[in-house]
Amino acid sequence: MLGIPALGGTIGVLVKILPQLVVLAGAVLFFLGARSLADNLGVTEDSAGRILPIVTALLGVSMALGGLAFKQWTSYQKKRIAFLRDVAEQLFFRNLATNRSVFHRVIDSAEEEEGKEMILVLYHLFVNRETRFERAGLDRTIEAWMRDHFGTTVDFDIDGALRNLKQLSGTLPEGRTLTLLEENQEGGLQVPSPSEARSLLSSLASQRFGL
Repeated sequence: MLGIPALGGTIGVLVKILPQLVVLAGAVLFFLGARSLADNLGVTEDSAGRILPIVTALLGVSMALGGLAFKQWTSYQKKRIAFLRDVAEQLFFRNLATNRSVFHRVIDSAEEEEGKEMILVLYHLFVNRETRFERAGLDRTIEAWMRDHFGTTVDFDIDGALRNLKQLSGTLPEGRTLTLLEENQEGGLQVPSPSEARSLLSSLASQRFGL
């Protein structure tokens, strides 16, 4: 939203002020003693002695770059105000949340999305237990499944879901330690059986929430 327009505007301005930049570069090289390079840029001893063209070029470059910076700053402010207005419309005017509860709602939404990603990973690993999935293959499978079932093209965050699942480990009632998702040295992803996963999640919920 900001970088590409800024890059395009910068290139356009640089093209417009290229003659002035050449004059300034030649003058700087001349006064630094690199007169041969200055001659290549069309700046001779006679032209370097005339201060008016150099000052004019300097003013032109300064005005162009200053105008570009001001334009980018105003563009950023407009996009920021538009974003804040959209947040206000979504949360306040629709009475979804106000004041401190805004932060709770945003955090709850983020946690819910992470939970959905983890469920998608577990679902595809459970129903395709005979398939040896690696990180990239599972990512493509989930994205294709979303496209086929919901007509939605997404860039699935496979790394975040795998990282969260690997952190879910605990002790089963019989005393055995189990991790919900493991990745072997070859990159293969492994999950326990659905019954073991259910026991692990029940144990974790009991430890954390007293259920």
